[in-house]
Amino acid sequence: MTLSPAATALLVSLRSNLDGGRTEEASGTWGSVYLPNVGKGHSFAGLLSALESAGLYRRTGNPAFGEVLLAPKVEDKRAKVKAAFAALKANRTFNNPLRG
Repeated sequence: MTLSPAATALLVSLRSNLDGGRTEEASGTWGSVYLPNVGKGHSFAGLLSALESAGLYRRTGNPAFGEVLLAPKVEDKRAKVKAAFAALKANRTFNNPLRG
């Protein structure tokens, strides 16, 4: 999903106005934001909704606060590839009818 320039600017603003807490989760690192410090109004709410749809923002129980994704978790693909090759190597006699 491509963000509009306004939504991208809001994302930068949210990330630069963190209000302390950070949470580590399987999806990444989230930071708490006090929303009145960042903006207000209908267009602000619409941009937050766009960020929420993109998985970069989420609501909290308190309407004055939200959480912004600071750093998404990145899978280590090399480890997955190594594991796949190891599994193939271990099972190659079963998968290849020419090898005994």
